[in-house]
Amino acid sequence: MSRAVVVMAKAPVAGRSKTRLGRDIGMARAAQVSRFLIDRTMDAALQGQARGWWSVRLAADPAASICEPRFRRNGRVDVFHQARGDLGERILAAMKIASSGGPTIIIGADAPAVSAVLIERAFRVLNAGDFVFGPAADGGFWLFGVKRVDLLPRSFEGVRWSTKNAMGDVVERLPERRIVFADTLDDIDTLTDLNGAGPSALFASGRRRPMFD
Repeated sequence: MSRAVVVMAKAPVAGRSKTRLGRDIGMARAAQVSRFLIDRTMDAALQGQARGWWSVRLAADPAASICEPRFRRNGRVDVFHQARGDLGERILAAMKIASSGGPTIIIGADAPAVSAVLIERAFRVLNAGDFVFGPAADGGFWLFGVKRVDLLPRSFEGVRWSTKNAMGDVVERLPERRIVFADTLDDIDTLTDLNGAGPSALFASGRRRPMFD
């Protein structure tokens, strides 16, 4: 398969992941949300891999803490450590590592509505451009893709990550390129995001009760 999807995720450890959310609901509960979102994102990516749409790699920090044993045991996904540096440096490095020579998409583990169909739709949109963004409602993006990794810039220096300006700043660093856009999704970074996400974010797979009262 020449198309590649890389999932970029931080280890769901209390005090390390979803810290903005953790300030409102507690770090342990925020880590639960992170674990749920990682599983949901990986399930979506692996559904596409099972259908032969793309290959999946997981860029994890740290890899051993984040990867569910079922992913490793079944040989369903290759896991590697994220590079050092800021978010832009880690995104660029992960895309280059994960690329199979064709279109490459990277997704974060923050959007509960992610699905294999939406990722596939982003690949189709990318046919008409050099770069594709899946915008997030807060001004960031849940998905970023490139037709060929040699088109990637050398850096994303100066991007205001974790702000409403993030996607716009990245777009400004891709001059004279054809930029297209996929579906807009909500991601979960704060309690307001969580409350607005609906039942899909409040129930983990197999749970009879919500994670939060």
